[in-house]
Amino acid sequence: MKNYSITTLKAKPNLNGELLFDDYKISLRNDPRVIGVNIITFGIIGLLNTASLLNNNNFDSLFDRYILPLSCAFCGFFFFYSISKYRKAKVMNEREFLPADIKEVFIAKTDRNIKFRFVLHDDFEPYFKFKNNKKSEKLISFLKVSGVEITYV
Repeated sequence: MKNYSITTLKAKPNLNGELLFDDYKISLRNDPRVIGVNIITFGIIGLLNTASLLNNNNFDSLFDRYILPLSCAFCGFFFFYSISKYRKAKVMNEREFLPADIKEVFIAKTDRNIKFRFVLHDDFEPYFKFKNNKKSEKLISFLKVSGVEITYV
């Protein structure tokens, strides 16, 4: 049985993912279906708001003049934003790599958080932000023991 230390991604909550590592590999897991639900939700709300805006010919109230067009723009923005996140989630889903596959790791530490950017040989660059705790320190020690080039930013 493998001993996994699971760390949940904090910088990308809409990817709903986690990074798993054991003594020999790093695995990325997420659920792109959650983002698909966001796409459907913002698409339906945006279409309903747009239809309401187009059916309303007289703009008498504050809601008709400002709130309805603003909500249409908001839903449209998040619809397309969710589509771009869905593509990233599909690429990142079920991805595994060995320390030998890593060119370099960039690490930026603050008092609360620690940011990792893995640069792989196949030009895949996942970016993560975790709480600065024992699990993230364990990941750093795993990378050092594995002989990965680490650059502190």
